[in-house]
Amino acid sequence: MNTPSLLGDSSRINSLKSYQILTTEKEKEFDGIAKLASKLCNVPVALIYFFEEKNTFIKSVFGDIDAIESLDLNSIFGAHQETSFISFNSGDENFPASLKERGFEYYAACPIKDQEGYVLGALAMLNHQVVEINEDQKSSLMTLLGDCRVY
Repeated sequence: MNTPSLLGDSSRINSLKSYQILTTEKEKEFDGIAKLASKLCNVPVALIYFFEEKNTFIKSVFGDIDAIESLDLNSIFGAHQETSFISFNSGDENFPASLKERGFEYYAACPIKDQEGYVLGALAMLNHQVVEINEDQKSSLMTLLGDCRVY
């Protein structure tokens, strides 16, 4: 299993491109997973996104957010490398500025990886206030995320 450390790693980018996720329209399966994640964690917004080389491609958004086309989430790419769940609040130095600008105070996510272990994207939950996602919710998110693995 690979653990790339660079967003622009050519093997990771080639893997992402091989799934043709970036060239397709919204898909109801991804929308359903985002909706379930939002309801499961009792947060107003959930999204599924993929890390391109320089941009973040948002595949699905559920919830109370103005028409979101893109967010700069590449700054937290490295945090997804070694763990199955991350969370930040707006007071953390790693909290994405693009979320803070939209009034979000909390970000939590589970990485989406390919069979080689490359981080391709994430299932993320957003809230306008800091919340705690408990162990049962995390476990359920991992199960849900298993449904959108890209193997």
